[in-house]
Amino acid sequence: MRVATGPPPPESSSVAERMRSKLRKPEGRAVYKRRKAIVEPVFGQIKEARGFRRSLLRGLGKVSAE
Repeated sequence: MRVATGPPPPESSSVAERMRSKLRKPEGRAVYKRRKAIVEPVFGQIKEARGFRRSLLRGLGKVSAE
């Protein structure tokens, strides 16, 4: 994979293009790589150990109350 060191993409670019640009840089890859150890295990525990796969309500307040 080629490492991009140029300027960031313009604000008019799509979210996917901005993320692609971020992941091409070594710093962006390092930050995103930490997600595996920090965020993903929490989702795995919620889904597997607690059996919670779907919320019946929408919105943070309603889901928190559920």
